[in-house]
Amino acid sequence: MQEQKLEMNKPISEIKFAAIDTETTGFSPACGNRICEVGVVKTLNWKVTEVYESFINPLIDIPPQVSAIHSITDDMVRDAPTFREIAGEFKNVVGRSVLVFHNAAFDLAFIQSELMAAGLEPLDNIIVDTLKILRRAFSFPSNSLTSITDYLDIPHETSHRALSDAAVTIQVLEYIVRELKIESLSRLLEYSR
Repeated sequence: MQEQKLEMNKPISEIKFAAIDTETTGFSPACGNRICEVGVVKTLNWKVTEVYESFINPLIDIPPQVSAIHSITDDMVRDAPTFREIAGEFKNVVGRSVLVFHNAAFDLAFIQSELMAAGLEPLDNIIVDTLKILRRAFSFPSNSLTSITDYLDIPHETSHRALSDAAVTIQVLEYIVRELKIESLSRLLEYSR
């Protein structure tokens, strides 16, 4: 807790961010849907310091209508590790970074469910949600990640793929910080609540 208080007062340039995105077999872990891909982009002062991505074998079929969204097929994940097999590595990668999501409620629900199923503690990192900030502080016609990257002219070659979406999410956060002249994590979190 003391560590988080110290982090709140740091300048944004000193904050270690980890943007995370998942692709899934459906829309709710409560309905038995699982993660089939995860991507993480870590930055410090907007410079990429680490990248992590993995297909995940969800141990269930990916419905064709979902596969049509992210282009991930059963064949692509058949020989991939399960989330349980990469869970420890995933947690080590994100560490104590401030986690950045575009629609945190969606991705975080899946990640926490998978971590608990793997017998690990859920993440308790500080969370920043670019979607909430965009809705609160801007007035774009659409706040979908694909639309936002189009509006901001951020190259987004492969939408609905975990690593690509994580990479553009950190760029959206950089835009937000610059436009709103946010200098500290505590100020950023005021917009993300």
